[in-house]
This record gives sequence, structure tokens and C-alpha cells, in this order.
Amino acid sequence: MIKDANPQETGRIPYVPGKQTVELRSGDGSADIYSYIAGIIVAAQHGLQMQDALKNAEKLYMDVNIFDDAHKDKLAKLEKLPASCWESADVLLEKRAAFENNGVFPAGFIDNTVKKLKSHNDLKLSEKLYGKDEEIKELVMKFIHCK
Repeated sequence: MIKDANPQETGRIPYVPGKQTVELRSGDGSADIYSYIAGIIVAAQHGLQMQDALKNAEKLYMDVNIFDDAHKDKLAKLEKLPASCWESADVLLEKRAAFENNGVFPAGFIDNTVKKLKSHNDLKLSEKLYGKDEEIKELVMKFIHCK
């Protein structure tokens, strides 16, 4: 793949044993690009410095379709992502030390981000709106270009 992307490279590509994996979940268009990129860098640094990172990667590696009924057990073992801004704020508070490490994200930035996320007051919103198509449409139209 390296040579496909860089055809001018003629040298031999060294073999690196082990699976090299990266998971990157791209933000939507409303993301603050500077904070987003800084967060990716912090996450990469955290992963590179993590004790037993390779063991953790092996534990989390999935070589099957986890959404197939035959592999529900593997899906059940994975940590779920936050389902709301409110839950995201709770996770940010829980993991704030990793973001504040090396002064990348100051404490005040984390506090303000948590406050902004919780201001949406959307805890359990998907359950409250289930089947209410008009209310869902109203929210989408209101926040499609959120800031």
C-alpha cells in the first residue's frame, strides 16, 4: 500500500511483525477542528505510552463481523460509546487526566466542554423520542448546523 500511494519509492519496505492497527472515528462537520486534531494526537500518544498496549490491542482486535448474530458474544465484550452529549461529558470527566496530560487541554477547557455538552440535556433522548418522527425532524433541523 505504501508503494501504491508513493510510486516514486523504490526501496524495500521492511516487514514489521504483528498487526498494526489504528481506529479513527471521524468527527462530523460541527467538530472544532483544532480540538479534534489535538484529541487525536493525545490519543495516539496515550496509546504509544500505554502499558501493555499490545495485549490491549490483541484483546480488542476483531476478525469477524461483530454485528452478525453468530458473534454477539464478542460485541457484548466491547465497551459501548456514549449515546448522548451528556454521556460523552461523563466519559470526558472520567478520562480528563489523559487529555490534561502535558498541558494539551487545560482544566478550564475540559470544564467548559463538559458544561457545553451537558447543556444539551440529552440524556436518554433517543429513548424519549423513539417513534416520534416529527420531534426527531425538528431536532435535526434545529441542530444540523450546531456550533
